[in-house]
Amino acid sequence: MTFARFFALVAVLSIVGCHLEIARTSTWTYAQLLHNADVGNVHEVDFWSDSNEAIAVDRAGNKHDVTLPGDTAKLRQILESHGVMEHTISTIYCC
Repeated sequence: MTFARFFALVAVLSIVGCHLEIARTSTWTYAQLLHNADVGNVHEVDFWSDSNEAIAVDRAGNKHDVTLPGDTAKLRQILESHGVMEHTISTIYCC
């Protein structure tokens, strides 16, 4: 296999992987995120750096898109009090 074909294969698999990752997500409301954090069902939350969107990962590894209020300071305090890991993701990052 030539380097060009290998590079093309890696690029295609990366794109397919991103689409598969997106397909496995569901949506939680902000209230559902708070409830699941309260009952210990949230493992981590990834905040997008320039939007009011986040991805919550539950204890089973399922991902949930969440639309957040403008100010997330209180949410971050709640998550921290429940031991939920938090990450801020740049929009340049994919998958």
